[in-house]
Amino acid sequence: MSLTPTKTVYEAITYHPNTENREETIKKFTEAIEIQKKAPGFVSIVMEGNKREKPGESVRLIEWETVEAHMEGFRGSPAFAEFKKVREGSTVGDSEMAHYRFFRPLPKIPPVVEWVTIQLKQDTKFEEYFHAWDKALDGVRKAIGCTGIEVGQQVEDPTKALQIQGWETLENHTIDFKQKQADVAVVMEELTAVVNKYVEGGWKGCKGVHVLTTAPGHGA
Repeated sequence: MSLTPTKTVYEAITYHPNTENREETIKKFTEAIEIQKKAPGFVSIVMEGNKREKPGESVRLIEWETVEAHMEGFRGSPAFAEFKKVREGSTVGDSEMAHYRFFRPLPKIPPVVEWVTIQLKQDTKFEEYFHAWDKALDGVRKAIGCTGIEVGQQVEDPTKALQIQGWETLENHTIDFKQKQADVAVVMEELTAVVNKYVEGGWKGCKGVHVLTTAPGHGA
């Protein structure tokens, strides 16, 4: 079965908000987003939040009609200079950005999102990996509090994937699934088999964190 990406593309950002004055940082973020919203091809801020396991690091996922709408249309416009000026000083250190294509609509974004970056083996055929992994994930999708799971492929480096997995609460993942679900051992065995076959370094090639979601611009 061939894969057909959804019509839109997603900009995934990892950043470090300036937390010396959170109110000022949030003000800068929200003002900058208002400028960004007016850009042709901008769709929405899908999610934003703070990494629970990495204090001081946050993520944002933005939906665009096309990569070109973001990289050429917005970034090549006078509005981008205004955008940068408004948000100046709102982050510290380096930020990372990449685009991803998903193959089904993203799941409902609840209070907790498991954000997993995946490095595939260089010879992995993404379509083959996707179907095997998607099937194995059915054992997780049925877990209490799981709102859905989707995996996207990076545009810039097709050997990288991003998994967005929603949970109503942190405990739904860490306790209800990992400790209480009756068939968790079987589910993990199936997941491990796929990871070992397609992912560089096995589970070490999957970097997952829990993101506590916020309103757009409030990731400080």
